Amino acid sequence: MSDDTEKRIIDLEIRYTEQSALLDELNSELYCANETIGVLTRRVVRLEKMVMDILNQEELPPNEKPPHY
Repeated sequence: MSDDTEKRIIDLEIRYTEQSALLDELNSELYCANETIGVLTRRVVRLEKMVMDILNQEELPPNEKPPHY
């Protein structure tokens, strides 16, 4: 194998290693982001239910003008 070919193979191996490490890092970040989205989605659903429960419990005042009108 010539020196040029060997250098190209080494460069490709280095690039592959760097790309593999970057892919692992991105995968980890994506997993964490997905977990956070899941937690936030459950919180929003719970808050929506709480708001609906509060709205259903309280009688809303009629649409009348405030006393200062």
